[in-house]
Amino acid sequence: MEFLSDLKSYARHSISFNDILLYDEQYKTNIVISKYNNVNEPWIIVTNGDTKRAIEDYGYRFGAIECVFKNQKSNGFHVECTVNASLEYFTSMYTLVCIDTLLLTIIGAYYSKNSNIYKGVTFTTHTTSNNSKIRIVSLFNTGLLLFNLATNSEYYIRLPLDFILYDI
Repeated sequence: MEFLSDLKSYARHSISFNDILLYDEQYKTNIVISKYNNVNEPWIIVTNGDTKRAIEDYGYRFGAIECVFKNQKSNGFHVECTVNASLEYFTSMYTLVCIDTLLLTIIGAYYSKNSNIYKGVTFTTHTTSNNSKIRIVSLFNTGLLLFNLATNSEYYIRLPLDFILYDI
């Protein structure tokens, strides 16, 4: 076996390889390979931790932090378009983007929990399927949409600025 692509992968079943040499005998690691139906490439997760938890832990990362990265990039703030090479500028800008991402998510959560008090605001954030609500707009995008409506509207639209995040 010469390449990672030569390792077998099975749908809905993971394979673990422990104490794999990466490039030096001093550095050994564990590799977990998992493939799901309707996915072309398997997940190859390199970890120095427990291989049984690697896929679950990666799932948490993918479900949480990757969404934040998407909000900071193409989904909202377009951080990738920043052309200023100054470290101070980028540090300040990224700090504000992180705070704004949190604030807009809080605004979206507040709207989702208290949408009945927004009588003049009409946009769809959920759909119904088999008598259960399914979110079609993320909390961040709901907050961003509500923020844009509030700043471009002649009417008062309440935006909570108390930094209380509801568990929805």
